[in-house]
Amino acid sequence: MRSAGWTQWAGAIAALTIALALALAIGAVPVPLTALREALTVTGDPIVAAGVRELRAPRARLAARVGAGLGLSG
Repeated sequence: MRSAGWTQWAGAIAALTIALALALAIGAVPVPLTALREALTVTGDPIVAAGVRELRAPRARLAARVGAGLGLSG
């Protein structure tokens, strides 16, 4: 069996980044990517920032960790 090359790792990291950005942006109240970036860097609307940092980000991190765990377990 051949080990994964750097292009496969780069593709996996890019896919994970896109999936996490979509998980943070899509919800009951859609958040544009510019507002999402501002919410994560503490320069935007405090209500949007609280919703992203306290609700959406922990849920997205948990989903990524569960997915990684399921992927490792086979």
